[in-house]
Formats: sequence, structure tokens, C-alpha cells
Amino acid sequence: MSHNNKICLIGKDLSLSLSYKIHKAIYDFLKINLEYKNKEFKNKLDVYSYLKDHFKDPFFAANVTYPYKETVYKFLKESNE
Repeated sequence: MSHNNKICLIGKDLSLSLSYKIHKAIYDFLKINLEYKNKEFKNKLDVYSYLKDHFKDPFFAANVTYPYKETVYKFLKESNE
């Protein structure tokens, strides 16, 4: 599968999230070839490190759950400066 077909959910305690099940059901129903993965992190530093290295494992898009929304926002802001 090419990297253009990947989407991930960045968060903590993702076993509580319905995002994976909802997105998979939609993609399957619409016959869209997308890979949706949960990327669970224990702390903000791990999220930041993952984002710095994301070109090694690129993804097309990401959903971000609390408590990491601000971390991702700061990373994107710094990357665009």
C-alpha cells in the first residue's frame, strides 16, 4: 500500500476511541482502499519525536485526540516557520 493511502489516529488510551471502527466501516462501505492505524503514545515527547520522523513512515492524514492536539499544533506551526 502506498503512503498516500494511510491515515492514523494519534492519541492516548485509544482503546476507548471509536474512531478506528467508524473510519474502517466507512472506508469498507465506500470501497475506499485506506489503511487506518492507531498510533498510541504515552507522552508528548514521543508524539513530537514521531512527528519529526513521520517522513520515514509517511501518512496521508492524521486525526489527533486530546491530550496531544496542542503538541501537534505546535509541531506544525514550527515546521511552517
